[in-house]
Amino acid sequence: MNVCELLRLLQTEHDETAARADNLREQIERLTTSLAETEARLAELTATARSSTASPHPTTSRPPRRPPPTPSTSAS
Repeated sequence: MNVCELLRLLQTEHDETAARADNLREQIERLTTSLAETEARLAELTATARSSTASPHPTTSRPPRRPPPTPSTSAS
C-alpha cells in the first residue's frame, strides 16, 4: 500500500466519522429539545397537582333516594 492509498483510506474514514458525529449531534439536539418539553410539561402537571391538593374541594352531597313506589292494589 502506498502513501496515496493510505491517505485516501484515512480521508474516507475521516469523512464517515464526521458524518456519524453530525448524526449524533442532531440526535442530541432532538433529545435535548424533547427533554426540555417533557420537563416543562412535568412542571405544569406538578403545579396542577399541587394546586388541586392545596385547595379543598366542595363536598357534593346527593339528595336522599326516594323509596320505590308501592304497587297499587286496585281490583279490576
